[in-house]
Amino acid sequence: MRKAIFVLVLSLLVATAASAQISLFTGNWANANPATRGIVKLTLTGTTPVLTIQAWGACHPTPCDWGRTRAYAYGPNVGSNPVGSASAVTALYKTTFNETILVLTVNPTGMTVSSYTRFTDGSGRFAYTSTEHFNRVP
Repeated sequence: MRKAIFVLVLSLLVATAASAQISLFTGNWANANPATRGIVKLTLTGTTPVLTIQAWGACHPTPCDWGRTRAYAYGPNVGSNPVGSASAVTALYKTTFNETILVLTVNPTGMTVSSYTRFTDGSGRFAYTSTEHFNRVP
């Protein structure tokens, strides 16, 4: 009986920890730099390794809604379930003129978002990358 209670408590702790890692990414995020010319805010939702992300870019007078797309959580190795041990999340945004890959990582002070943009419209513009810091907002 004691062993059964121990196993039950242990499984509850594991289940709680399993969703804790994904929850480090989910929620609303705002760029720490109010003068950014990149992404101004993000919203991530979901509880599985496949999340939904919505991004807004810096436009004037209001941010441009990039829309929603799938985001994928990654664990630290092939044997780890990213639900419980997500170390990064990626997402791909495609428009008529570019593709942007987002790589998100969390840290004690918030979330770091690196973006990799390449142009697909033949404009001759060069691909570029940027890295910005985001803070969780209620």
